[in-house]
Amino acid sequence: MKSKTTQQDQSIIQRLEELMDLAGPEFVHELIEVFLEIGRKDYELMKSAFKNSSLDKFVGAAHSLKATSLNIGAADLSDYCQAAESHKVFNSKTKVEEVLENIEAQLLNAENLLRGYIKETHSSAS
Repeated sequence: MKSKTTQQDQSIIQRLEELMDLAGPEFVHELIEVFLEIGRKDYELMKSAFKNSSLDKFVGAAHSLKATSLNIGAADLSDYCQAAESHKVFNSKTKVEEVLENIEAQLLNAENLLRGYIKETHSSAS
């Protein structure tokens, strides 16, 4: 596992551990799988909506990704999605591109962390 953990990483791990205690490993693994599937689709939909100048689809996908991110404790990712929901952001191509870059970086980090978490919890359960 990487030696440098970010505040976002810690937030996600803490959230997963809370959920593990409350709902058990099956629920947490299902939640992670949903995030890995839906999170990436929402991000790709945001990019497509921006390219096609579809504000409604862009905001809808940002809102969905924000909610999914909060479920797993990815507060930084959620914050960028919140910013993406702002109609003012959509009015500036540069600002949208910047927000999308930040979302992609946070999403990739969360995906990698979650995949590692699943691997780690599966191997420790064996």
